[in-house]
Amino acid sequence: MELNSKKGQIYSLIAILLTIPIMLFIAYYVTESQNMRYGSLEKVVSDQMHEVETSLENDFEQALEISGKRAFLAATDYAISTSNYLDDAEYRLRELIEHGTMYGNSSFVMYNQTVPDWISKILALDLGFNIDLNYEDVSIRDLNGFNAKIQSTLIVNISDRFGIASIDKTAVKRSVVSLEGLEDPLFPLNTLGFVSRSLRPYPYPYHALKVVTGQTNIYSCSGEITFDPSDPDPSEKILVIHDALGVSGFAGVIGETANLPSVSCYLVNAPDAVNKINKTLRWSGYDDIYIDHDTDSVWSLPIIDAIDKGYYSTFSTGGPNILMRLEGNITAVNNGLESFVNLPNIKSKGIDVKT
Repeated sequence: MELNSKKGQIYSLIAILLTIPIMLFIAYYVTESQNMRYGSLEKVVSDQMHEVETSLENDFEQALEISGKRAFLAATDYAISTSNYLDDAEYRLRELIEHGTMYGNSSFVMYNQTVPDWISKILALDLGFNIDLNYEDVSIRDLNGFNAKIQSTLIVNISDRFGIASIDKTAVKRSVVSLEGLEDPLFPLNTLGFVSRSLRPYPYPYHALKVVTGQTNIYSCSGEITFDPSDPDPSEKILVIHDALGVSGFAGVIGETANLPSVSCYLVNAPDAVNKINKTLRWSGYDDIYIDHDTDSVWSLPIIDAIDKGYYSTFSTGGPNILMRLEGNITAVNNGLESFVNLPNIKSKGIDVKT
């Protein structure tokens, strides 16, 4: 976050400070020379003023993003460290963005990173223009589960010291704040702080997919896919091959022909298995496979990663979004966040689970 904040602050400094030599040039001609036509002078001043105004708008969006990100971090830290949900998440986030406080108490996370801090830094610069900045109507909304939208109205007044030109503009500006990596307060606040989980989007295109069917024996097994019959580390892998005849040493074998391997877990007589499994692997990026005796099928089950690694998903009607989670509200909403609860992991912490 600190690196991003520096980028946001420096952006305007570089862009705006470029106008200083030009303004000194203009001042020289206005006070010492009559060789520059007034229309040309007015155009130079207006163009530079427009560049400054555009730069301020762009940097204001960055300031909203940086301040908003820090506000979410501060709000989450407050909820978890005090074991208290927020009374009104949007109101408290606005308080952090505008005042750097939570319930009136200063937040070190927001030090020098509020929107008024940004305005003070800009106004402290001697840019050759008279600049007045203000803002109003800050709002925070969930965007799609993994991002929030920060919106505010920027009010800009710029004039030059010679009375040549001026800009008075009001613009509604919006920034998107990524919530990935933010800690979900529901887990620590409902497990006495023993279980934590950060927002990470589910990276696969499906949860469970039947890839091929065939003939199995009485066993089921799973493992990493390999297409190499000479794999140097076969004991925990599933070999996918055209003809499985006599193959041994693997955790499981999938064959396209009806010939049987010399392993206890297999699926054979599966036409086009090599091609289908290879395509599924490239599409999903998930490299484990499951041979299921009950369905005589081979399955790709990235849902296992969703449970083990705590990934989050969004659906048209899902769980609560981050603003609701900060308030302890678990009502389902559109594009809300959902995550599987790993009950054995929670029980291992000595926490009673109600089902």
